[in-house]
Amino acid sequence: ALQTLYLADNRLIGPLPPGLGQLTQLADLWLGGDNRLTGGIPPEWGQLAALQYLVLYANDTTDGLSGPIPEELASLDGLMAFDVFGQDLSGPIPAW
Repeated sequence: ALQTLYLADNRLIGPLPPGLGQLTQLADLWLGGDNRLTGGIPPEWGQLAALQYLVLYANDTTDGLSGPIPEELASLDGLMAFDVFGQDLSGPIPAW
């Protein structure tokens, strides 16, 4: 099963895919850096029970990531790093 998905600095464009929430063995998800991702963090990502690193920093776009941090992420008990530096997220941080 896929455990690491490192797509940082690849100039990806568009919204974050909700379908990644089906990768239940995923421990490391790196989508930061020189990408142009937009929209919100999908609530479906709260199903990533094995996730330890969620890195979405510094997407290089004027839109960037926005919206609230989904409350569903509070179920990620093993999350050790949540990096959203430089994004326009709003609302409370889930109680991990």
